[in-house]
Amino acid sequence: MSCATCHTADLKKSGKTLVGKGIDPLAPSANKNRLVSVKETEKWLSRNFKQVYGREGTPREKGDVLKFISAQ
Repeated sequence: MSCATCHTADLKKSGKTLVGKGIDPLAPSANKNRLVSVKETEKWLSRNFKQVYGREGTPREKGDVLKFISAQ
């Protein structure tokens, strides 16, 4: 499993959860609601790190992910 499993390799496109629920694009350039709430961003980063990597991400790892997503 990887982030692209649900979010797709192109973060500007919609994805689907493992149970088929739609996910709006992850890229802020395609979805103005992404990364605007610190609380929501922290919640989803924590949840997704645990699901994909089986552990809590380090602050640096989370920062790297946010930097990558922000650049999309």
